Amino acid sequence: MRKRLLRVTSVAICAMMLCSSVLTADSDGFDANNHRYFTNQGTPNFETDNLTLLTNTVGDTTYNWYNRVVYGGCMVTCCAMILDNLGATTTEAVFDVRDGDCVVRDADPVTVMYANTNFATITSNGTNFISSYNGDPVYIYSSRIANNFDKECHVVDLSGCSNAEKLYNITYYRNLNPEGVIAYFFRTEYNQTLGKYENHSHGVVVMESSASLDYGRSFTGPIVGDRICTEADVIAPTEVPVSEINSRATGFNSESTIYAQHLTVCDTVNYNSYPGDYVNMCDAYIGVASDFQFEHITKIYYFD
Repeated sequence: MRKRLLRVTSVAICAMMLCSSVLTADSDGFDANNHRYFTNQGTPNFETDNLTLLTNTVGDTTYNWYNRVVYGGCMVTCCAMILDNLGATTTEAVFDVRDGDCVVRDADPVTVMYANTNFATITSNGTNFISSYNGDPVYIYSSRIANNFDKECHVVDLSGCSNAEKLYNITYYRNLNPEGVIAYFFRTEYNQTLGKYENHSHGVVVMESSASLDYGRSFTGPIVGDRICTEADVIAPTEVPVSEINSRATGFNSESTIYAQHLTVCDTVNYNSYPGDYVNMCDAYIGVASDFQFEHITKIYYFD
């Protein structure tokens, strides 16, 4: 099946240069054996030179971009993997503090952060780099990211679905998108110390599913329809320092394992005994050491 492509060109100014838009390849014929894997925890496997010197300030809060991508960047990292699998590049030449150049960029977690900020202006005071962006750089606007890589982002809302229906829909949309789909986990927890509810979230890229789509089998539909993401579709990241991973090691229960064992994923956490690159979901961080269950998958995201 050949998927439809909608080309959207955005205009941005980068380091006082006028930058050109480019076309990107679609996903037809994508070979999962040649997939891209990025990890933001424990040691990032993408270039981070000078990233600790890049900040932006919103009110009384200053965001250090290295800290944000490492401790809260699971979703920008997931987006980067799929966009790179699609062969997507930025629609504009982008100034990158890591090399000091302004050129069209391939997708990685940092260039996705740039796209998420709509290529906000970056200046230097001689020592540090300062972004003009007025927000958290990893609090993602999926439609903005997609547009700035000349793609569309779609979301499938799985709220109210059973685990079997969630697995069925993940399988269905993964089969349509061999470059991978994001399974987004979300839950809330009451923090006794702070006296308030906190949001916990994580994302993994689903690369394969062994579940059957035949009705009458163990896992059945219905199919939940997708919709194109808009600016209102934002995802709040959760900071989870690597040092806390072991203390939160609960992992999947037996109910979650029934469904998760059918999925091969790229988990953005690759730390010690928690492999992330193309592993069974039950063996990845999300299944071994996180505080999520399969029922906490609330959405599917994919790009085309």
